[in-house]
Amino acid sequence: MKQAFIFPGLNALLRRTDRVRYLHRPRVQWYLRRAEEIIADNFGYRMSFSDFLEGRVEDIYSVQNISVAAVAICSIQTAVAEELAEIQGPPDFVMGCSLGDLCSRGVREGL
Repeated sequence: MKQAFIFPGLNALLRRTDRVRYLHRPRVQWYLRRAEEIIADNFGYRMSFSDFLEGRVEDIYSVQNISVAAVAICSIQTAVAEELAEIQGPPDFVMGCSLGDLCSRGVREGL
């Protein structure tokens, strides 16, 4: 049987249940903390992805927050993909749309 990883785009954050589904996973927490550190170090902006993802969908998708939402979804998708690959082995196929292309590229290239 073939295995595929398929990554959705930014719309994966529309429903609250989808946004917080994997936040308890240690690897997801690690990726989000690392992203927070990078944002703070490079842009002087301190934030919490956990608080951000618990917020209102209107705020998450506002024009001024779209880049933060993009970092969030890519971090979550990458962490989940790594965990799945450890359990099931690497995928035979990887596909993404919109921002899911970024995560799928990272998985294909072993990033």
